Amino acid sequence: LPGVGIELVKRKGDSVKEGEDICIIYFDDPDQLDEAEKIIHSAYSYSGIPVKKKGRIIKEISMP
Repeated sequence: LPGVGIELVKRKGDSVKEGEDICIIYFDDPDQLDEAEKIIHSAYSYSGIPVKKKGRIIKEISMP
């Protein structure tokens, strides 16, 4: 979504407790917040089994 960004608070393999923030959403248009939340929630999955952490991958994404 244009005008929406996220800051990751938790990364793959991090322990997360119920109610704990996993990211911070930044947005220009409050009407986009619901859609952004849906997209972000669909990108995460949770497991009671520990996940092996991998190295950080940093990639810059830009729109034309």
